[in-house]
Amino acid sequence: MKKTYSVEFIKANCGCYENHQFAIQEDNRYKELKKAFLDNKKTFDNDAIITANDILNSLIPLKDKYWFFIKRVFNNQQNKTIALAIAETVYPIYENNNPNNNVIKYYIQMSKLYVDQGLTPPDFNMSEFYDAIFHNVGNKYRDAAYAAADAVEGAYNDKHSDVNHHAFLTANYAITSAIKTYENAEGNYIQPLTNLLTTFVKQADET
Repeated sequence: MKKTYSVEFIKANCGCYENHQFAIQEDNRYKELKKAFLDNKKTFDNDAIITANDILNSLIPLKDKYWFFIKRVFNNQQNKTIALAIAETVYPIYENNNPNNNVIKYYIQMSKLYVDQGLTPPDFNMSEFYDAIFHNVGNKYRDAAYAAADAVEGAYNDKHSDVNHHAFLTANYAITSAIKTYENAEGNYIQPLTNLLTTFVKQADET
């Protein structure tokens, strides 16, 4: 993955931040984006080079850090992989409250084998999978199952008309559901999901 970016690339790919905390006007949004780096002592001159670590260490909200890497940096395979990693991170919250329902865990594991090793998965009973999500999960923990559903759907997007966009969507949905999972469980999502993204980015091959 690409790990260095020009300031122009960052400006062109900064997106819209969560909760509309940055102004809609491009100039004001850019000023706030610049502050997110300057507050971490990073120069943001036009000829500066921004690294992946600069993004990770900036004051940009975590959800938007994920958006940047998922939308603008990761390839199709990487988006599939991180979506499944996100699902695995939040799944224990679901499992601890639904110990007798192993369907979702099974689908995550089989999807990882397919994405990581190219193993042909068994014929999934998708109705069983979605039944486990919509009917057997208490509302408070349902978002953990949603994250798994998005990750599993993204794993098998090879025949989709736009596989890269579809992988972005499913990975982005997965992180959104993961954050809701921790919030609903009154847990701190920042640290585990930050660690996941940081480790994933650092271990990815540079291109």
